[in-house]
Amino acid sequence: MEKNKVLTICNQKGGVGKTTTALNMGAWLSIFAKVKVLLIDIDGQANLTACTSIDNSKISGTSFDLLTNDNIKAEDVIYKGNDLFDIIISDERLNNIDLILNGVMDRERQLLYKIESIVKDYDYIIIDCSPSLNLATINSLVASDYVLIPVQSDYLSIRGTAKLLDSINKIRERMNPKLDILGVFITMYDNRKINDKNIYFTIKEQFKDKAFDTFIRENVRLKESPIEKKSIFEYDKNCNGYVDYYNLFIEVWKRLGGKVNEK
Repeated sequence: MEKNKVLTICNQKGGVGKTTTALNMGAWLSIFAKVKVLLIDIDGQANLTACTSIDNSKISGTSFDLLTNDNIKAEDVIYKGNDLFDIIISDERLNNIDLILNGVMDRERQLLYKIESIVKDYDYIIIDCSPSLNLATINSLVASDYVLIPVQSDYLSIRGTAKLLDSINKIRERMNPKLDILGVFITMYDNRKINDKNIYFTIKEQFKDKAFDTFIRENVRLKESPIEKKSIFEYDKNCNGYVDYYNLFIEVWKRLGGKVNEK
């Protein structure tokens, strides 16, 4: 298995489970794959940051500082106080990132340049983006090897995904030829609804081998676990959220070239 992979979890539509996926993927890779993980919160809403236990007295900067301050290195803003993964947190200043970086040379490659010095220190770097194609998200995609796309089981979410794919193709052509779509998966799935089943088959037909077999069912425990600053794998081993994300990440791990052991 190759190491040092950078993966962005992205969708221009909000509320599709990007942050939940980033948090739980970081935990899964640490617990089950036994690899070293860095999470980067590059969303001005800072939801991933809020889901993680952080000692604010030990924070020396955020992803905003990393993108906008030439004197700050990635090493300076990595928080190492979490048992499962390291993290670079975010803050609301990122909501103005397009204005701040306007006119900066190579503004789309700031994150790429900054993480070059630390990418060798991690097996995987996972980036949680905002629900918009702002400069922070573009920086993430330019710096990444893969993009993982969660799609809510509704028609409008599928329409938004088509626009996202167009954006990814443009970034691949113009700025990052190595960027590959790792896959697309459905979140907030309700198998009692015919519409959700139709959406699932539509995704499978539209994305073919890029569509994951596993879908993430609606599960209240997935909403509760971040409140307790825990991944679903730490919070409740007997819920659907645990089962679904475990099975999804088995699929993800296989696509990344990892060997799979039984639970």
